[in-house]
Amino acid sequence: MFKGVCEEINKIGKYIVVKQEGSEVNIEFDNKLNDYCPNKNKERNGKCETNDEKISAGFMWLSATFESLYDDECSQNGKDQYAGYAILWLSYILNQMPKE
Repeated sequence: MFKGVCEEINKIGKYIVVKQEGSEVNIEFDNKLNDYCPNKNKERNGKCETNDEKISAGFMWLSATFESLYDDECSQNGKDQYAGYAILWLSYILNQMPKE
């Protein structure tokens, strides 16, 4: 795994923390990710409020960050690997959420 990938996954692990509190799951969310909130232009002052919005913002941030890590000479296979790492992170977070 690329060194930059590990560093960015460690960062997102600090920006989004899933906490089990009784029967509920709450996500601690760093406001640095609000720019990636899917509802940032709506009536919420640009802030993610729901767990789904927070997870989406984290995924978008991670995808954009990985995209900035590879240059124009990165092969398609390399780009696919970055996308795969972002999807693995998303899967990890979603698996921590309660099944409905």
